[in-house]
Amino acid sequence: MPRPRILEMGRVITIYLDNWVCEQLREEALKRGESISALIREIVIEHLGKNMKPSDQPNQSAEKDPPNIDPVVKADIEDFEEELAKVESALTNIESEVARNPYLTKAIANPLLQSMRQNLFSNISDIEEKLKKLRSRYYYLKRIARGHEGIDKLATRLYNMRRRIKDIRKQLSGKASRG
Repeated sequence: MPRPRILEMGRVITIYLDNWVCEQLREEALKRGESISALIREIVIEHLGKNMKPSDQPNQSAEKDPPNIDPVVKADIEDFEEELAKVESALTNIESEVARNPYLTKAIANPLLQSMRQNLFSNISDIEEKLKKLRSRYYYLKRIARGHEGIDKLATRLYNMRRRIKDIRKQLSGKASRG
């Protein structure tokens, strides 16, 4: 179902901006809880308003875009973010443990270290299972929340989690690069 019209006589225009400008627009829109289009409309109307006579000003109010996703879906995204944060926290704890005990990354025939290393590998496997479930939920959310700006951030967080898991596995296997 298409989104309701925001403007009665709207027109689509294409503009090209430097990447850093687009990023600043995206961040500002996210802070305000509105779309990038709504933010750009506000900026342009404000700029034109300063240069126009009152009789020339458009008759539209610069109101925010309606939410572009269903509130229930938004709540699902928030739940997803909370679960992802818990998994990230668990991985951070493992990384901290390895940082505190560098002997875990060395091939030392110490039964206690071997046991600790196996426990960490088990915890990492648990995290990978949770991540696998989160990935399938992510793809579902991506389909139903098409265009929601937070989805890209979730994708980045999922990617970073996978990279961190690979790094910590390499460290625990003694295969990490030594600098």
